[in-house]
Amino acid sequence: MYKVIKSFYDLKDNNHAYSVGDTFPHNGVEVDAERIAELESDKNRLGVPLIEAIAEKPKRTRKKK
Repeated sequence: MYKVIKSFYDLKDNNHAYSVGDTFPHNGVEVDAERIAELESDKNRLGVPLIEAIAEKPKRTRKKK
């Protein structure tokens, strides 16, 4: 899962608008690793990273007494 760090329109997803803080990709859309790499780097039309990976928090477990 990824978080948007700079607003952009996804030209490869029917110009879907993403705002800072949105989750990428939006529900129901699958994106290949090449597209993720493009958006995480400066190798896109805007020339700056647009998304970053969200570190998944480990699930909390309760200790049994």
